[in-house]
Amino acid sequence: MESSPIRAVKFYASDPEIVSTWWASNLGEDAPVIRDGEFRYFIVDGIQFGFHLTDDRNPISASPVLYLSVANFEQTRNHLLELGCAMHREAWPLTALAGSAS
Repeated sequence: MESSPIRAVKFYASDPEIVSTWWASNLGEDAPVIRDGEFRYFIVDGIQFGFHLTDDRNPISASPVLYLSVANFEQTRNHLLELGCAMHREAWPLTALAGSAS
């Protein structure tokens, strides 16, 4: 399988435990669900599928959030901002993961 630039996909749910458990058991991988506070996720083929509790900005059925891997995080982010893209959550500190290509 070729490497995908998609590192993670995050969805919003009213009950992340139930939704993540259902998806993890029904994608044919029977992947274990990892619990981190209110956040739940599992990994299939190197891609993290995460489920976060809904909030005012991200109600149920809001668009999923994709996390992409890039060679140079700062350069890519600055380039996209110059093209007119906007940060989804301005107040959040956005940093690349240490030791990753994200």
